[in-house]
Amino acid sequence: MTMSAQSALASFASDTLIQVPGGTRAVSSLSPGDSISAASSTSAPGDVPLKAQRISVINSSSPSIFSMVRLTYSLNGKNQDLVVNGDQPLSLSTGQLIRACNLVTGQKLLTGNGGQAPILSSHMGSYSGRVISIAGDSGDQNNTLLIANGVVAGSYLAEVALLDQRNGRI
Repeated sequence: MTMSAQSALASFASDTLIQVPGGTRAVSSLSPGDSISAASSTSAPGDVPLKAQRISVINSSSPSIFSMVRLTYSLNGKNQDLVVNGDQPLSLSTGQLIRACNLVTGQKLLTGNGGQAPILSSHMGSYSGRVISIAGDSGDQNNTLLIANGVVAGSYLAEVALLDQRNGRI
């Protein structure tokens, strides 16, 4: 199955929990104008300062079947899953953003509290449901990282910047 243009732009499975001021919310429950807890791309282990940022863009697909990456990692002693499209940027514990399709077992993701979450498995497969992308209002991909299911991920703007970089447009 090839990914549709829509799935290539949508980042998270609809049940992904996004950190917001005061807790977490499913990405499917967020709307433009809602606040998320955003981090800077300069975040590194032990230092993930968060600030409230309003959502300016949200793109939601219709329910369908998509080719997505399922990552399983250890977070606070428990296995956690995150389902994203292959181009979704995630932060390694070094602070480097890397596309989900390039992540492998043993690498460590940066957590929302500055810790490390070792990747236990990474699989490309079919996902049935809605996929959703979001971007903050800063307009700067370097300041639109968010916390998804406990790990630092790029927003839609960071995803587009990585795609542009991969395609030689930056």
